[in-house]
Amino acid sequence: MNKNTAAPTDKEQPQSPVKSRRSFLQKASVGAAITTLPAASVWGGTCSDSAASSNSGSHVHTDCTFPLLSGGRSPGNWKNFEDNIHDTFTAVGAVKDDSPPNANASQGNSSCSYAEYQAFKDCYIAQINIVMGHTITTFSTPTFPGITFTVADGLSSNGTGMSNIKFHLAAAYLNGYFGFYDGQLYNAAEIIEQIWAFYVIQTESNNTVNITDFDMGYTDGSTNFTFDLACPVPVCSN
Repeated sequence: MNKNTAAPTDKEQPQSPVKSRRSFLQKASVGAAITTLPAASVWGGTCSDSAASSNSGSHVHTDCTFPLLSGGRSPGNWKNFEDNIHDTFTAVGAVKDDSPPNANASQGNSSCSYAEYQAFKDCYIAQINIVMGHTITTFSTPTFPGITFTVADGLSSNGTGMSNIKFHLAAAYLNGYFGFYDGQLYNAAEIIEQIWAFYVIQTESNNTVNITDFDMGYTDGSTNFTFDLACPVPVCSN
């Protein structure tokens, strides 16, 4: 599925088939003043809320499940995306396959020159870096402040606690934006909101949350996403 602009708009083994979606996919319930949760998710996670009036205002009791994500590149892969770009974006891989292996090799039977391939690859890198600069801002509650960070900063924050959630939120944003989840261009901001909602609820319930690649369902696959307007496919490859 194509999209023509880069700038964003806004282990434990399963014990049974019922638990095969990982131990992390546990339902959490807590009273929290969350007012911006999505009512439902096309990827399997749900947040249902009902407001109740009180002297301190409207509070929302929220039940959340972590979205059932499958596909996409891991944070480590995205951090080094220039090295993996041929495997990540099929359009770049196709031009590479139809070009000489390096600048000193003869063109031979290749349709494209190495220079044409390099220019196409560099264009993709530039467009992806625009998305890397996107600022993610999560919602806040009266008792749990939101966070603001760029996608690139999130990919550099691997660790525990808040660094851990930033690390995976950044990858989830990129995977949603570039259509890695079942080949769909889901609203990347909604995916971030869903994961963050689960994180907030678990944390406010005094549960330790440490997300892993396995929890996120990364497969390090590829996408047919293209930058058709900014990076037209070289004529040699048509």
